[in-house]
Amino acid sequence: MLLSMKRHAKRSDSRYIQFMMRVPEAVRERVSGRVLIVDMPAHDGDPAAVFEAKLGRFVRGSLHTRNTETADARHLLIRSELAKLYASAKAGPTRITQLDVEALSGEVYRLLMREHGDNPGTPRQWESFKALTRAALEGRLPGAPQVTERGQSDDETMREVLFGSIEGDALTAAIDGLPATAGTRVLEQRVGRLAYWTLQREGIEVDDETRFRLLQRVAVAALDAGLALKRRAGGDYRPDPAAERFPPVQIGKTAGGISLSDIFDRWRHETKPAGSTLTTWKGIVADFKRHLEHDDAARVTDQDVVAWKDSRIAAGRSLKTVADSDLACIRRLYAFAMGNKLVTKNPAEGIKVAVKKKAGTGRLPYTNDDIARLLKHAEGEGAEYRRWLPILLATTGARVGELAQLSADRVRIEDGVPRPAHRTCGGWRLAQE
Repeated sequence: MLLSMKRHAKRSDSRYIQFMMRVPEAVRERVSGRVLIVDMPAHDGDPAAVFEAKLGRFVRGSLHTRNTETADARHLLIRSELAKLYASAKAGPTRITQLDVEALSGEVYRLLMREHGDNPGTPRQWESFKALTRAALEGRLPGAPQVTERGQSDDETMREVLFGSIEGDALTAAIDGLPATAGTRVLEQRVGRLAYWTLQREGIEVDDETRFRLLQRVAVAALDAGLALKRRAGGDYRPDPAAERFPPVQIGKTAGGISLSDIFDRWRHETKPAGSTLTTWKGIVADFKRHLEHDDAARVTDQDVVAWKDSRIAAGRSLKTVADSDLACIRRLYAFAMGNKLVTKNPAEGIKVAVKKKAGTGRLPYTNDDIARLLKHAEGEGAEYRRWLPILLATTGARVGELAQLSADRVRIEDGVPRPAHRTCGGWRLAQE
């Protein structure tokens, strides 16, 4: 069972909202020490960010936002990734083929090209990257800087320490002259994070032998990407033939059918939704698959959708959210799949939630405690518009749309309190108490 916090967590030394969740005891020993990395798309004005946390008794990390709506969406996304990780830990190692290993390594190639393809930097940067990655692959270094999921490491510093200023063929010869005695440890140190990233994406675990093969092929894929990026850094943007050698990832895909994951990916690439929608729907689809315990879109029935809907309501999700977000997501994805001849029916069509509005609860006023918390939050804001708008709202009773459109010369200071002017038939006058 996932233990969530009633409110978003805070840190005294950070203004960002934090994620904090207890790691279930059933899997704590198996996942302890792992690093969870989750890409968080842009949402409601907040730029895209990366959540990174080391698992222990708790999962803790920054959501890189002060916006509670963005925090809600990112919280849901991280929960879905954690659920996938915990499920794979419980299931144990999965047998995957050599084809699967190569497909996973292709994900690393595409990641590095996506991160650096448009702005590759300098040829020397990628020469260093390739040199140290090859040395690690061949066991010729006692240690190597770790390559993160963004392809960043301290390569330049280590290159200077080990090889000085030599370049080109001289650098290649220097690496070839190192003894191959380091074993697998340095390979794990160099590309272990990248290998784990691919496994985390697919929600699987592998045995030690398979992991070693994956580390080797990930290193080779990183070398291919490094060569392509070195050429781009020198001005050569021609298509890279190596990009075509990687097979698509088929782990967990349905035989002869279409998976929910495939439908979501096709819909995402074709419609290019807003970052907020992408984040929210990704979490919804993950929860739907977790409820179904499979990923076969053709096997889903209307009764499956009803049971999932009921489980969401039982978990405390509001009726309106289940109707307008959860069911709407599944219904829209299946409509997209039907329009592209991927499935023959929409199991979410016609399924509704009886959302009733209680009289007198539509627009309730803020309590004094609500106002105090809002003003306390505004007091700590760095951006002026985030600070003075709540203060003006609380002290004038005006609407936020009216205040946001005011120009500076329409605001007066009266007894130390900012007040907007109101228009009358004779011009502008100060707001009255």
